[in-house]
Amino acid sequence: MKRFLCSILSLSIACMVSAQNWNAYPAAMIGSPYVNGSMTATVTRVNTTMNSGTPMFTTSTSPDCYIAAGSLALNAGFFNSYLANSSRIVVDISFSTGGIPGICASAAFSIRDINSGESFTDFLDIVEISGIDGNNVALPAANITIGAPANTTVVNVGTTRKIVGHNSSSEVVSGGPYFSTPCNITTVNVAPPANVPLRSIRILYRPAVGTNSSNAYFSVGIHPAVQYISISNLVMTPTGGSCTVLPTSSHAFRGVPSPDGNVLSWCSGAEDLAREYQVERSLDGVYFDALTGMPSFGTDYTTLVDPDPPLLAYYRLSSMDGNGMKSVLATISVNQVSESGDLFEIEMSAAESCIRVRGLLPGEGQVSVVDLAGKTLYQGKVAGIGPARIGLDAFRPGMYLVGFKHADRVQYKRFLMP
Repeated sequence: MKRFLCSILSLSIACMVSAQNWNAYPAAMIGSPYVNGSMTATVTRVNTTMNSGTPMFTTSTSPDCYIAAGSLALNAGFFNSYLANSSRIVVDISFSTGGIPGICASAAFSIRDINSGESFTDFLDIVEISGIDGNNVALPAANITIGAPANTTVVNVGTTRKIVGHNSSSEVVSGGPYFSTPCNITTVNVAPPANVPLRSIRILYRPAVGTNSSNAYFSVGIHPAVQYISISNLVMTPTGGSCTVLPTSSHAFRGVPSPDGNVLSWCSGAEDLAREYQVERSLDGVYFDALTGMPSFGTDYTTLVDPDPPLLAYYRLSSMDGNGMKSVLATISVNQVSESGDLFEIEMSAAESCIRVRGLLPGEGQVSVVDLAGKTLYQGKVAGIGPARIGLDAFRPGMYLVGFKHADRVQYKRFLMP
């Protein structure tokens, strides 16, 4: 038993993961970067509208279960200006900014309710997923693993994995009948080749691409109906430590918390013709105010200290060329809470059929257990430095993630249920 327990503990330490969360996403934000840890995500739309205040982070599951709690909800009003093959919502997720050390080896997440409306053939959800590795090479489709639920079809289109929301790859009405399953959950894992980090992921959400009422899903004329999907938090699996950021450019904009404030640094390459740099600060990653401007120094490495930062601050680096043209170079976030050290310990007791989660810092902590599909199976609290006992009777054999939140820090560890 002692040997078994040690193997569980060593696994939890070696396999720590980093969660990139949507919980601070400003409601209805389109086209602006959202920064969380090593993730920068931007939602854009083409020939469509957004409804119900989306994109937005939701804390509850919708009554019709097409939105999952703790996810980024997208309510697409495709019908207003639908054009075949071009109406879409795009979620671009980059791991080239932020400040978490380590190397991101893969990203796992889930998507709720990729389906179709069979009774009236009023919609058919299509989701396309692709990725870029650290060498700026498109990931092969085989490196994007899809766990498709019943009545969901996955096909490869070049380096893209296309998910169709019914039991056929067809995007037209004729040729059925087709079958769909509401409230389904599709799991996704994006992993670059061995020893190569993950640079970016694109999630493209669109309606079926027919052009008339005989071969398109429609509700008004030939226009598809409003439809939802939701994207869970991303669980990043590192090769060591946590997740690193890849340089966005030769400027290598970085931010580090210190007792004297946030230390910001960047490097201007010899090819840079910028006359001036400008650093702006934001509390929400949306609205930025100028912090300072300073002249370019060729290839010098430049540092700047923000002496009185908020607990969590977003910074944007821009350059101004000789013609007065401003270009945004990079956006990062800096958290004054220390990112070092474990927040909790976890151990398993087979005799009591439980795991014990023990906080390592004073003050209340929040504990959660999720499966690899992102479904929350347990939530509880730990008061002070003390254990939480979580029974395992309801857990099936497999790998799970235990999350621990203390103040503004969150840490995840894995445990294996035999």
